[in-house]
Amino acid sequence: MIIKNPMSITLLFTLVVGVCSSVYANEDKRQFVAMPKMMQQHQLANMRDHLMAINEILFNMGKDDLDKAANIAENRLGMSSLSTHGASHMGKVMPKEMSAIGTNMHKAASRFALVAEEGDALPAYKALQEVTATCVACHAGYKTQGAAPKENKSHDMALKEKKSHTITPEKDKVDQRINLGFTTSEKVEFLAEMRQMLSSLQAIIIGIGSENAEKIMKAARYSGNRMARETPQSIKDKTPLSFKKLGGPTHMMFEEIAIRADDDAESLLELTGTLMKNCVACHAMFKVSD
Repeated sequence: MIIKNPMSITLLFTLVVGVCSSVYANEDKRQFVAMPKMMQQHQLANMRDHLMAINEILFNMGKDDLDKAANIAENRLGMSSLSTHGASHMGKVMPKEMSAIGTNMHKAASRFALVAEEGDALPAYKALQEVTATCVACHAGYKTQGAAPKENKSHDMALKEKKSHTITPEKDKVDQRINLGFTTSEKVEFLAEMRQMLSSLQAIIIGIGSENAEKIMKAARYSGNRMARETPQSIKDKTPLSFKKLGGPTHMMFEEIAIRADDDAESLLELTGTLMKNCVACHAMFKVSD
């Protein structure tokens, strides 16, 4: 494998922002954070915008436009974005540790912006990793959807208290994404598959950077046709054609990456970037909880 542009590898590596440690776990053991419905939707909308912002940052870094990357980081992720995200309200309903992770993310994004403005890509990349590390930590430790733990008898009382902190929106915002209507067990399986796909992407990028074709092949095939075959039929039956038109090609792109594991880094990175566009499109169109 010939690496034509090592910097493009390190830049794309940070795209994998949502990797969680559990892969095929039968039980989601992340801490459940109770939020009123409107705040939950606001939080998830924030997360989707964070993902899109990271994509835009990487795109501009790839074009050597670090000033634009810095501007996106500061205004969409950094300390300047706090009022837009409703941070003062959201922090009140989060566990102290979760709130601290969020604050660290905003601070890291502002630090990245300062480094990027200096015009040197390598230090900027290293600074961006500090941002994505907080994303990984938060997604690995917390969730805002699904059933509350049975042992948490104070959940209902806590939720009532938290309603006093709800955000007053500029307009009544409604999450218009398509609800896939999964049962609780189907959600657990489905979300575990999503985390596995992100874990595969992380391992693929590491494999490209280390010129390890075997690692690339193994990681890609975890999320290729094997995953598609093992998805429970009940989940397949509930996904609409529009979802299948994204999901099917995505699994096939993982297989193509496995087949082309010995190719040059540039072509592998291009294919991986195309695959990630499908991930973003899917998150923008569908949801698994009300």
